[in-house]
Amino acid sequence: MASIGIVTEWFERGSAYVSQALIDSLESAGHKTAIFARSEHRTRGAALWPHENLVEAQSCYLPYPKSFRRSDFDRWIDDFRPDVILFNEQVWVCPVLWAKSRGIRTIAYVDYYTSKSISDMRYYDALLCNTERHAQVMSWHPHCWYVPWGTD
Repeated sequence: MASIGIVTEWFERGSAYVSQALIDSLESAGHKTAIFARSEHRTRGAALWPHENLVEAQSCYLPYPKSFRRSDFDRWIDDFRPDVILFNEQVWVCPVLWAKSRGIRTIAYVDYYTSKSISDMRYYDALLCNTERHAQVMSWHPHCWYVPWGTD
């Protein structure tokens, strides 16, 4: 059994639904999960689902999308002690580097990227790509996995 942290949005948004589906799958396989919820200032307190291991990040005003304070992130890591952190649609790479500096393996759920952000994927230990196109673009990564995403 692994302890798996998920960094994601956790309010009414597609990435939250993807994260919930991943959590359901991981927990049904016996893993323990925790959510570090990125949020924008206007969504604070608007968590979509209750979860026993949910921490909502405090907003900060860095010039990066979906940024949060390192102290909040470090506290979450200290409290939950994840073996792996799965970052869902992480645009800002600093938290990935913070986790790696603490010896934590990192996985990206790749749903959004730009030509400029593709090289940032090198910081992750593995990539989960939900389309064949994403997997083709990221095929240079030694641990790029194509996991087709179904819809209902």
